[in-house]
Amino acid sequence: MMQSRNLKLGILVLVIALVAALIFGVGLGQDFTDGYLVRINSANAFDEVTVNKIYEAFGGKLGELRIQYAQDHYNAQLLIHVQKAEQADADKMVEIALEDNEGAYLRGFDTVTNHNGAAAFRKYTFLVLVVYLLGMAYVWYRQGRSGGVAALAGSSAAFLLVIAIQSIAGMYFSEATFMGVSVLTIVFAQMMIYLLNDSADAKAGLLAGEDADTLAKKAWIGGKSKVIVLTAAIAIFALTGCVMAEGIIRNFMTAILMGACSAALMTVLIGLPTYVLFAHKYMLKAGAKKKAKAIK
Repeated sequence: MMQSRNLKLGILVLVIALVAALIFGVGLGQDFTDGYLVRINSANAFDEVTVNKIYEAFGGKLGELRIQYAQDHYNAQLLIHVQKAEQADADKMVEIALEDNEGAYLRGFDTVTNHNGAAAFRKYTFLVLVVYLLGMAYVWYRQGRSGGVAALAGSSAAFLLVIAIQSIAGMYFSEATFMGVSVLTIVFAQMMIYLLNDSADAKAGLLAGEDADTLAKKAWIGGKSKVIVLTAAIAIFALTGCVMAEGIIRNFMTAILMGACSAALMTVLIGLPTYVLFAHKYMLKAGAKKKAKAIK
């Protein structure tokens, strides 16, 4: 059966992505972890050339890297936030700054303790879980057990896949990225599963003797336009942000694009197959029980 193959392919893709994520490591950003602050001062203003050189030299090597312009009395200042660093790294940053700013010097190299990081991660995880359960409960209520199981499987797979892809890409999870992208991915996946399931009309199809592949084909024919338009709208929005924005905003838009693609893929490979296969098995079994009771 085609849907059985799709489901197996979806599980294989997810397993490979998760194994790769474990190898590369899931990166929690500075919003959730401790770190270091390097302060470089100068009587002359720092320009983007210096900032870009520091990003090129240390990007991805010291954990999440954030650079801010600041003012220290009458001096210009660069605030460089990293997750791991040594004195030698701070000295190297000053050397880079001196290439374009003769007055640059190291003002401080300090440890930064994030007292609320662990609590914030638990809070956002709880909020994501609430959204996840509410969405699944709604689909279950409207489409029965088969819809609920499909929403559970599809949105879980989409969430795990987007986490894995971001980990493989070396992206770090800030509060906005973790909360926003997780919620969007889960809600988007459950919405698409709901639209496709609704088009399948499994109960009527099974009564008419249709198999799981026929149900899936009918679901795709009836719901593909809505799903394609929804996916395209989010993808175009995210791509526009990736092209036009910079820094944190670009990272956020990139994560949204990954979330939309993950939700669409897992809906097709896991959500819909789970629905039609479970509906086929569950409803036929329930029908057989009713028939046996009627005979008795």
